[in-house]
Amino acid sequence: MSPVDSKSNLADAGDEDTTGHDLKALTDEAESSNISLEDITDGTNGRGIPAAKFVDDIGAFAESFSPPASAELLIGAFSDLFTKFKQYEQSLSARSALLPML
Repeated sequence: MSPVDSKSNLADAGDEDTTGHDLKALTDEAESSNISLEDITDGTNGRGIPAAKFVDDIGAFAESFSPPASAELLIGAFSDLFTKFKQYEQSLSARSALLPML
């Protein structure tokens, strides 16, 4: 599967985010990150929809990446995953609307 594109969320952040990091530093981190969809999900179901991973210890999860992921990068990755879930939901809703009522 393709890597999670967390750069798209960072580009919308403006010149500086609320934590004081500048956009360039966040963009550089996103570009050098090795976070992929497989890293933040627990596989897929029969239809290919990713199963959300329950993260018990955020600190340990962030440290599991090389280099360790920042909170901003993880939020961006999970935000992208949430967007994909919403797209799946809309697709399934559209399909069910097309089915004839029994």
